[in-house]
Amino acid sequence: MSDPGPAGPAGPSWLQVVAAFVVELVTFGAVYTFGAVLDPVRADLGVSRGAVALLPAVAAASLFVVGPFTGRLADRRGTAFVLRLGALLLAAGLLLSSVAPSLPVALVGFGLLAGLAAGCVYVPVVASIAARAGARGPVLTGVVVAGVGIGTAVMAPVLSALAEAWGWRWAYRVYGPAAAVVLLVASLVFAGLRPPRTRSRGGEGFGATMGALARRPEFRRLYAALLLAAPSIYIGLVFLASYARASGVDTGRAAVLLSIFGLTSTTGRLLLTALGRRRGPAWVFRQCFAALAASLVLWALAGSSYPLLVLYAVVAGLGYGGMIGLAPTVTALTFGVDGLATTLGVLYTSLAVGGLLTGPIAGVVIDRAGYRVTLLVLAGLTVVAVALVPRASARSEG
Repeated sequence: MSDPGPAGPAGPSWLQVVAAFVVELVTFGAVYTFGAVLDPVRADLGVSRGAVALLPAVAAASLFVVGPFTGRLADRRGTAFVLRLGALLLAAGLLLSSVAPSLPVALVGFGLLAGLAAGCVYVPVVASIAARAGARGPVLTGVVVAGVGIGTAVMAPVLSALAEAWGWRWAYRVYGPAAAVVLLVASLVFAGLRPPRTRSRGGEGFGATMGALARRPEFRRLYAALLLAAPSIYIGLVFLASYARASGVDTGRAAVLLSIFGLTSTTGRLLLTALGRRRGPAWVFRQCFAALAASLVLWALAGSSYPLLVLYAVVAGLGYGGMIGLAPTVTALTFGVDGLATTLGVLYTSLAVGGLLTGPIAGVVIDRAGYRVTLLVLAGLTVVAVALVPRASARSEG
């Protein structure tokens, strides 16, 4: 098996790391902040909470379902090519959403096109950095995926304020083209850059790659763990702000909860990935799943207490950020860097399935049984996920 260190004489430049951070921030600043505008969108389209939750659910599913394909495309055509495709999809998706007269049209715009745009960004960019980072992998990938949390933190209150002032449609009309320009400029930094290979995989078809991964027990365990834990991530992103408003919290402070989630997830990406370098990535990775389970219990007990909701956002953000930040390193250590973008893409389809099911199913359960029952059930699933996470990678933990 190949060494997970950089394939060339040098790892990624800091310009590439910064560009990767920026494209994650801009893209997920749109896709992961839907909770900030959920109520006005629901009122405008005249649909139920469970129905409107399909929008971020489909976006999350699109993001991770397309990961194996965009990862493989990046392996073959380069990161810049896939980023340019993502720029076009993001602008088209948000602009279509902004004129949507009904839920089905919004599903195509936000759910499908914007989700596919995020899929063109996340896996190819993270893999491009992780495959070259070597021993710096936990730190550098932590910086890159911190863009997801910063994007959530920065854009949630901005979108909420714009929606109150001018409406959610105008917010997306402005954001879509601006984000596309940023992605196109950033793609120049990755021109000609492909994830390295230390052995040829040119003869492998996509099906062969998936089959080889599926036959490995450690891959099946990791896939199942992410699948079970996915709802513990999406429940907060989709419903936290709405829950807070229903509990008497004003709109501004409710949006702040999403910002806290985003900021602490950024902290988790940076600090916990650095800790992973000391204690071993797999060990810290497991603790992140445990933190997500604990956070759901905190939310279930919070009631209308804003401080407890803040505590939930902090613990959930740390767990989520650390988990996402360490996943590329754990994957590289376990399966090698050959075709890492493809491997990550296949692994992340677990988050696609979890994301697709969380929004609509949780929305229906919340409407019928309430938040507390829903949160405790999801906490139980995440506890099972903790038990499934491999205790150490197949490679060295040091």
